[in-house]
Amino acid sequence: MKHMLTPLIPVVLIALAAVVSGCGPQVADSPAKNPWSQWERMPQGQDFFPIGVWAQDPRHAAQYRAMGVDYYLALFGGPTPEQMAALREAGMATVCDFNDYARENLLDDPLVWGWMHGDEPDLAHVYPRDTLMGPGGMDILKQHWPEVHAALVAEGKTYEGWGMGANPLDLQADYAAIKEADPTRPVLIQLSKAVALEGKIAGRGDHSGRLDLYPGYMAASDLVSFDIYPVAYGDADKLWQVPRGLDNLRAWGAGERPIMAILEAGFGDSQYANQAQQRAQAWMAINHGASSITWFCHRWMMVDGRNTNVSTAMPITEPQVGQAVKAINDEIHGLAAAINSPVLDGAATVETSNPDVPVEMTARRHGGATYLFAVSMTSGTTDATFTVPGAADGATVEVLNEGRTLTVKDGRFSDAFASDFDVNLYRIR
Repeated sequence: MKHMLTPLIPVVLIALAAVVSGCGPQVADSPAKNPWSQWERMPQGQDFFPIGVWAQDPRHAAQYRAMGVDYYLALFGGPTPEQMAALREAGMATVCDFNDYARENLLDDPLVWGWMHGDEPDLAHVYPRDTLMGPGGMDILKQHWPEVHAALVAEGKTYEGWGMGANPLDLQADYAAIKEADPTRPVLIQLSKAVALEGKIAGRGDHSGRLDLYPGYMAASDLVSFDIYPVAYGDADKLWQVPRGLDNLRAWGAGERPIMAILEAGFGDSQYANQAQQRAQAWMAINHGASSITWFCHRWMMVDGRNTNVSTAMPITEPQVGQAVKAINDEIHGLAAAINSPVLDGAATVETSNPDVPVEMTARRHGGATYLFAVSMTSGTTDATFTVPGAADGATVEVLNEGRTLTVKDGRFSDAFASDFDVNLYRIR
């Protein structure tokens, strides 16, 4: 028995609340809503679903633009005048740190969509073990984790733990300062893979498993993101960690904030995600409410026994990766207005012939058509039967981007999920 996603992914899922146009009572489209439109400096169209790249060199912005990338998330060491000039030449937007240069020069720059905290504040790289055990470590604790400092002093001890992440109260103070300076843009917090692993990783140091900190982290933000790279981590059968992380963000305090995921377009030593695995992760994220995806494009390999960064721009240095990223970006952009339409609840089901390969779907209605976005959630193959009550015999189901159609019979249609983590996207007019 493969790892099942219970309670995340049941084998039969309710996803469709509207019968197909022409196959029963007519259902009006619900207007698509771009979740970023609440911020006046962001693009406002219904078909805006932004796709980013993480910490890339602005000199490559035109090449990423050609791949369908909309913005740079994080500017290494910046923003700087040189970085902004390069982005401006390519017409590339950014979400970046709110440094002194930004405060003094970028408050009116239309390329700046938002601001962000430093990367992965939930990890112990913020206050590493060696730092806290060294000279001045107790003073750092007194300033940033006063309760920990007070407990150590009361016991006559010095710090001997494993490092600590940022204090949520510090981040909330930073957030308030940014919003006071610029109330017109969102502030993003980028969290670690621990989000998908129930908060339990060694990289969190003393805080491993402490879920109580996450609501405080998210309270310091308007946008919430996290990263995980299952294939690169040797967990190619666990792509479902991406949607689980997004579900956890909601459960732990994201509320109505847009949630986002950083996905793997690089990273691996002996292996990295292929196009099918990348596509599956992207659509799993969308089905679980992601309002953006961002590609992580770096690559590390073991060289002479050392883990070495051999590429900082894998979609550019390895053309097959760039082609895969572009194909996925183009597909998502082409369906952005449908993605931004409300998820329909309740009137269709999907059943699989192989109980070890559940298929998850969500549905939207846009432009007079009903869309089903379906993903097999584990490796393996299966046939899936979609039941659409009220659908008339003979209704045509278009399988998007595959050049084939299916036909509804007795309120149902069936399709094969013929490869690991297969994705099938349907439009029923």
